Amino acid sequence: MKIREFFSRLISASPSESKPEPASSPLERLLLIAQESANRKGLEESLQFFLRGMRETFPFACAVFMIEEDRFFRARAQCGFPADTISGLQIPIGEGPMGNCFTRGQKIKISAEDFLSKTFPRGNPDFKGWEEIFLAPVVFRNETNAVFLAATPQRTSFSKEEIDALDPYVRVLAMTIGNSLLMEKLEKFNRRLESEVSATTQELTRTNHRLIQRVRSLKALYEISSTAQSIQKQDEFLELVTARVRDLFSVKMVGFFVNVSNEKDFVDMVSQYPSFGLSRDTQHWLHLTTQNYPECGPSMKCVLDAFESGEIKVFKADRPVSLYEELPWKIGSGLPESFRRIIFHSLAAVPLKRYQESLGAMVLIDFFNEEGIPDRDPEGLEDEELQSLSLVASQVANSIESLQQFLEVRNRLTVLSTLQEVSEAFYSTPVFEFVLEKIGQIIVRVLGCDYCAFMVLEPNTGYLVTRCTTEERLTVKSYPAQLSVKDPDAWSSHVFRLGESKTISQIPGPDMNEKSQEIVEGIRSMIFVPMRVGPDTMGVLKAGSKKESYFNSYHLTLSELVAQNTAAIVQITRLYDQLVLANKELDRLNKVRWSFFPSSATS
Repeated sequence: MKIREFFSRLISASPSESKPEPASSPLERLLLIAQESANRKGLEESLQFFLRGMRETFPFACAVFMIEEDRFFRARAQCGFPADTISGLQIPIGEGPMGNCFTRGQKIKISAEDFLSKTFPRGNPDFKGWEEIFLAPVVFRNETNAVFLAATPQRTSFSKEEIDALDPYVRVLAMTIGNSLLMEKLEKFNRRLESEVSATTQELTRTNHRLIQRVRSLKALYEISSTAQSIQKQDEFLELVTARVRDLFSVKMVGFFVNVSNEKDFVDMVSQYPSFGLSRDTQHWLHLTTQNYPECGPSMKCVLDAFESGEIKVFKADRPVSLYEELPWKIGSGLPESFRRIIFHSLAAVPLKRYQESLGAMVLIDFFNEEGIPDRDPEGLEDEELQSLSLVASQVANSIESLQQFLEVRNRLTVLSTLQEVSEAFYSTPVFEFVLEKIGQIIVRVLGCDYCAFMVLEPNTGYLVTRCTTEERLTVKSYPAQLSVKDPDAWSSHVFRLGESKTISQIPGPDMNEKSQEIVEGIRSMIFVPMRVGPDTMGVLKAGSKKESYFNSYHLTLSELVAQNTAAIVQITRLYDQLVLANKELDRLNKVRWSFFPSSATS
């Protein structure tokens, strides 16, 4: 019955209780003390509870000393001593009673006076009121962890019976200390394991993220590479790249600049469709040159620096920045209002490198974080992301160069085919006006423009006379049937005098007077090309389009070649006319000679 009651009280014991319940025997009390001590948190709390239980059983003060910092013994818990007597006591490790007890595992009973004199030979601390000291090693699993100290104010204490009664308490105390130390080690191990698991989990997460990023990058590169082989239009290819880059790197906007300058010391990077949401007709307004570098904002300087250095450059603003305000003041007059409202926080410029040569730059605007907020620092891009950016940019550069080479080959074939058609038109139709009309139709078809006309010089009058126009539906303000080569307001006269081609991107515009006689209704851009043969200028070829900034360098080159062949045709036609006139004059002179010398004619 007593055993059942003991275990019932043992199971129902609460860790929050400050002292054990009364027990009917010392054994039950010891078990309850051990159980309660085991439920306490931390070594000091367990020791303090255990010593209070011993204090209620034995009429003496007690303390537990443990080695700290490998230099001295210090009380970890005490019960019955004044606080200032034990708490600050530091006993050096040596040959004193406590050292012998700890190292040799001996139980020692000694007077307080001898204990103090042997422990502190240079001076005794205040230890008044205590006469007898008992020391016992606290051994757990053959390892001494501490020293148990008991003290009484009587000299005849600690008999054999009392020491034997203390022995099971010391053993249980050793188990309490050992378990507490094991729990501390276990907690330290768990904390270290938790930190290592957390670090490993984070590393695995980062590795998994890098692998996912790598797979997505490889997939995007594969799609870009495979598409580049099938798409023969640059704008369609860049549309695909824009979608893949925005998805891969979580950016707001993507743009592409391609250097169109042929000079080594001069850079002119022009925006390419579909950059920054601009239409095809307005892309040319957005361009960056080394000439306007000082006038650029920090972000646009970053783009030029990336092209020049061949390295990725990043820019992060302290406040929202307007992309339009970052451009030089001379640029952007033709950009739409929607472009002027583009605000961004960060930018990364990636050079489009082909081997060691940069063809342009890819611009990524506003990096989004996982929450979709555009405040991700581009300077914090991981190596995997930077490598992916470089690979995408390299593939884009390769594809752009391949497309440019393809277009160049196609344009050359078009030029050769056009020149052949011009030659065939001349030989198949010897009438000059018909030849010019066919050539005009060829130019309109090949260039895709809406208007073409020839202003041919009449040597006798010094006027440029319109000999052919290809679009009758287009009306001309005060259509110039003829223009003086000295007319200061006529662009045809200006081009004829200088012998250099001229492109008008916007009509009316700063380069063209609204009152000019050469403005054609509906035409928004024009080119004027001199028709030259050697040092002689035979006239001017002019073509127009209903779109602004329609004509590019390819159109100009093709027009110059056609104009040169047309000039040769004009010269040949005039030489033929002169030959016909010379033959007529020769026939007339022969008739006159025959009238004076009829005999020589018959002979």
